Amino acid sequence: MTDPFYSPKRRVRRAKKHFGDLAVEIDAFCKSDPCADVVELDDDGLQRMHKFKLIKPLPESLADITVDALGNMRSALDQAGYVTAVASGCADPKRAYFPFASSAADLENVIKGRCKDIPQDIVTLFRTFQPYKGGDDLLWALNRIRTANEHRIITGVGLSSGGMHMLIDTMTMGPGGFIGAPRWNSAKQELVYAVTKPGTEFSYKGQFSFHIAFGDIEVIGGQEILTVLNSLLSKVEGIVLATEAESKRIGIIT
Repeated sequence: MTDPFYSPKRRVRRAKKHFGDLAVEIDAFCKSDPCADVVELDDDGLQRMHKFKLIKPLPESLADITVDALGNMRSALDQAGYVTAVASGCADPKRAYFPFASSAADLENVIKGRCKDIPQDIVTLFRTFQPYKGGDDLLWALNRIRTANEHRIITGVGLSSGGMHMLIDTMTMGPGGFIGAPRWNSAKQELVYAVTKPGTEFSYKGQFSFHIAFGDIEVIGGQEILTVLNSLLSKVEGIVLATEAESKRIGIIT
C-alpha cells in the first residue's frame, strides 16, 4: 500500500541529505586554513591592528546547500497539509498550505485564506505548533528565510567567532593599545583582537576557532548554520509525523 505521506517524508529525507552534505563541506572548508593571523596598520597609519582575517572566500555551495535544505523542509510542511486535503475528499486542493503568520492574531487570517481545504482537526493541530513570530520563533524563521533566500541567505552566510585562546609571552602595552573582546566583523570578514602602538613589544600565541553562521537574519542571525538546521529538521519531521498520526486518528487515512 502506498504511503499517503510519502511525499512530505521524502522532502524531509532530502533535507537530511542536504544537511549531511553541508556538514561535510563546512568541515572541509574549516580544515583548509581559511583564516590568517595578520597585522595591518589602521586607517590613521599609527595603530597596528592584530587580527584574524578570512583569506579564502566562502564556497558558494555552502549557501546553495543551505537554501536547498530549507526549501525541502518548507515544502514538506506544505505537502503534509496538501495530503490531508486530498485524503479528506478534496480532489484539487488550492488552499492547503502550512499556515505561517507574522503574529498570533495574523494566524487566523492566514488560516482563513490558505487552509480552507485542510480538515479542521488538522488545522487545529497546526495551531498548536505556533508558526508565528512570538510563538515558535525558530519555526517562523524557516518561512522568513525561505521568502528572502536569494537576498539574505546567499549573502548572509558568514563566519562567526566561536572562541579564542591567547597565550601572551611578552607584552609592553603603550598608551592607546588594548586587547579587546574579539568580535567578528562580517562586512570585513575579520576579527580584531588587539590594537598596539608603534614600539609596543607584543609576543603571543593565539588560537582562533570559528563556525559558519547565518548573517543578519531575524531570530537566527549569528547562529551556527548546522545547529539551526538540525533543530529545524527535528521540528519539521515532528510536524509531519504528528500530522500523519492525527490523520489516522480522524480516519482520513489508514
